[in-house]
Amino acid sequence: MLPSSVRNSLILLRANTSVWERADRFSRALNAARPYGNTMLAAVAASAARYPNAAAVVTAEHRVSYSRLWRGSNALARGLRDGGVGSADRVGILCRNSPMFVYALLSGAKLGVDIVLLNTAMGGAQLADVVRAE
Repeated sequence: MLPSSVRNSLILLRANTSVWERADRFSRALNAARPYGNTMLAAVAASAARYPNAAAVVTAEHRVSYSRLWRGSNALARGLRDGGVGSADRVGILCRNSPMFVYALLSGAKLGVDIVLLNTAMGGAQLADVVRAE
């Protein structure tokens, strides 16, 4: 019987897998996802390993590949960590729908922080209330 973490990773990785896919690509994806268990980070890590040049985020103005998304979120996570943010912290994300939102979300997940999503439609007083409450 496979450990549940391995079984969950295999289930996650089988999504969008063709029987004709090269074994080395599948192996790279499994190895990249393993440290993150059955999480969003595992899915993005696996996709970055399998399809580094494929589009991960597409908007009218931007096309961000999986590898660029992974590297960019690593850089942002390092910057936050170097600024003193750690796993015991709570980080608010106030961002319109854009690639930066995804970078911020992944960076927070990599650091293990609690993420509070803040609505850009809120006024200053409402945002202050949410920040105080969270």
